[in-house]
Amino acid sequence: MRKDKKSPSKAKVPARADGREILVLFVLALVLRIIGVGWGLPGPTHVFSYHPDEIFVLRPALGMLEGDWNPHFFNYGTLYLYLVGVVSWLFALVGLSPGNAPDLGLLHLIGRVITAFLGAGTVALIYLIGRELGSRKLALWASALLAVAPLHLVNSHFATVDVPGTFLLALGAYGSLRIIREGGTQWYLLSGAAMGLAAATKYNFGVGILVVVAAHLLRGKIPGREHARLVAAIMMLPVFFLIGCPYALSLEGLPHIRKEFLAGLLFEARHMQEVRTAAFVGAGSGWAYHGLRGLPAALGVPLYLLAVGGMVRAFLLRGDSHAKKDILLLLGWIVFFFLMIGFATERFIRYLVPLVPFLCLFGAFAMEGIFRLRLKGLRVIAVGLGMALGLNLAYSVSQLRLFVVTDPRDDALAAVNELGPKTVGVQEIPWFRTPAVSPFNGGVLSQSSFIKWQETAPYRVIVTGWKREVLKREQPEVFAISDLQYVNVLRLGDKRARDFMEVLENSYSEHRVFQNPTPTDWVGGDRRRSPPDWLYLKPVVSIYSGWKND
Repeated sequence: MRKDKKSPSKAKVPARADGREILVLFVLALVLRIIGVGWGLPGPTHVFSYHPDEIFVLRPALGMLEGDWNPHFFNYGTLYLYLVGVVSWLFALVGLSPGNAPDLGLLHLIGRVITAFLGAGTVALIYLIGRELGSRKLALWASALLAVAPLHLVNSHFATVDVPGTFLLALGAYGSLRIIREGGTQWYLLSGAAMGLAAATKYNFGVGILVVVAAHLLRGKIPGREHARLVAAIMMLPVFFLIGCPYALSLEGLPHIRKEFLAGLLFEARHMQEVRTAAFVGAGSGWAYHGLRGLPAALGVPLYLLAVGGMVRAFLLRGDSHAKKDILLLLGWIVFFFLMIGFATERFIRYLVPLVPFLCLFGAFAMEGIFRLRLKGLRVIAVGLGMALGLNLAYSVSQLRLFVVTDPRDDALAAVNELGPKTVGVQEIPWFRTPAVSPFNGGVLSQSSFIKWQETAPYRVIVTGWKREVLKREQPEVFAISDLQYVNVLRLGDKRARDFMEVLENSYSEHRVFQNPTPTDWVGGDRRRSPPDWLYLKPVVSIYSGWKND
């Protein structure tokens, strides 16, 4: 546990050292999150990116550039949408308006770079939290682990809300630790404001206010008048939520909740309790799914085991009462949030992002415990730990590599164009899961544009669904499909899909497969068990050609 500084002169040295280390870690984390930031960007061949959620949080910025600051989209909180909108507006001031660009590539880059900065900022915050819990070594290990943690690293490349919201949760957690230690009004206000902004980024992140309440209770006996500080912190939640989500309320007449906001909020609430994704049908308990599938892929098995070991060591810790309270606060957050997301029927791996920084912290706690052991075989243990973490790092690098190599969808599209067919078959309207056989690859979002494009397209695109009779009747010269479309449908025993795939396999003379192998994926679990959004970067795309006229 960090000791109080005894003199101003001695306090300056560690402060400078902390500052240098934080800066180095921030820059390192930022560089890793900027590498490959151009993956799957919109361009001449496809209007939408290869991440299906980005367009929803980026499109409101185009309206903001036209002067309409109501996002008209409330499935998520709007703080991140405003960050993108404001930065886009600043770009427009210097003549680089994303609204006037030939495609949405610049808008996506703006959003992704904002995410990268906030992801790197979370690495810096975990350093500060680690310093509260223990030594500089603990802080360094924790932030270094987070810098390369696979899930956080990957999601820091996307223009989505999970990483930005997690930054704000980490800021609130840091303030909450200061509440336990000092109880200063500024820490109550900071923590409450951070949790309000987190809720304004992603609604369910508002439960972070419970961390502030728990920190207050963990202080022990305090004068009754100081409970007003907790009330002030709790009041910060709605105030800063409305700062980040101002169009949640209408001030016309009596203040009331806007119907647009309520509709988006209710949609998300229903979405969490409705199975809309085939991968989650029949997948059993949400807690088992996240614990046995999500977290191994999110962290890599070695880091996952290290984090679990660190939580056990922390829970059994004896000694400094402040340290015990700090640990109970963070352990409580991990357990509570894990239990909460386990109730949802949708189980995307991105739901685990808010846990990753704190799991890395406990992973570092386990490392600290290992090196404190006085065992004859410590050198062997250290070598084994180094090898395990080396495998974990290789797993992270293999995921990062996917951002810089040619995407299988692009390779498959090039193959289609080389074949020069008159007809191309797809199972669904072109979307992120398949090659962009039409530039309008936004699924139902771009359906009308796709239909109009067909009038002058170089080939006719035939959407078959899972209807084998359509495939047999139309006999498209080329057919494109990815495993993201059929693996889970076949797992569920869908007869139409099974019959369709059988006809597809038997009707063409040539079958080419495009994929980017990640040889260390086994470190995070079997690909077949990975949550579907962990596979956005690495679909296996098949191109069939040469219809057999038997």
